[in-house]
Amino acid sequence: MIGRVMNEVNNHFIISFERVEAQISGENLKGSFKEEYEAGMYIHIQGSLLNTGTYKIIAITENEITLDTALRDEKIKNMYLYGLNPSREFLEVVAGIEEHTANISGGNIASEKQGDKSISYAGDNKWQTAFINELETYRNIYDDLTFYSKKHYYNLNVKW
Repeated sequence: MIGRVMNEVNNHFIISFERVEAQISGENLKGSFKEEYEAGMYIHIQGSLLNTGTYKIIAITENEITLDTALRDEKIKNMYLYGLNPSREFLEVVAGIEEHTANISGGNIASEKQGDKSISYAGDNKWQTAFINELETYRNIYDDLTFYSKKHYYNLNVKW
């Protein structure tokens, strides 16, 4: 869910970026990482055919990152790996969104009737609508992933 929320607000809280060759096996990501990563951080993977997305790091060693989710096995020659550091407040909003979506039964109900009682709801039950004010603080007008990778892509490919 956190990846969907970050995409919605065009803000992934990027603190690092690198392009690496990596091997994904289950919840393990192996490669020669130049950036620093810590357990509890989030990463975003791009350039993968099977595993593009946002994941939480639960453990790390020198050449291996263990994620909170098992991924599909894959070897990636040019993976873009973003280090993400969302604020505690943003994570609290995401937790609220997860709770909200878990409690919605029957989708987006506009009205319902139970016996002789009926109720109509204003708006919809979508998390984007329910949390619009909380998310506005974090919203960017541009897609930070695209901007960041294009900005650094040229720096990574310069041959001195």
